[in-house]
Amino acid sequence: MITDLLSGLNYFKMNISYETLMKCTFDELDYWIARANKLIEEEKIRQEESE
Repeated sequence: MITDLLSGLNYFKMNISYETLMKCTFDELDYWIARANKLIEEEKIRQEESE
């Protein structure tokens, strides 16, 4: 799960390290998961609009 989150965030140039995510509390991880999901949804919408 951490590696999937990390690759998603880094795709959007968030530059979060594995070590940083491993040190996060569960609340902080929830935030980063929500942030990554929002970025992914926004990217999907942009791609659909450009088609």
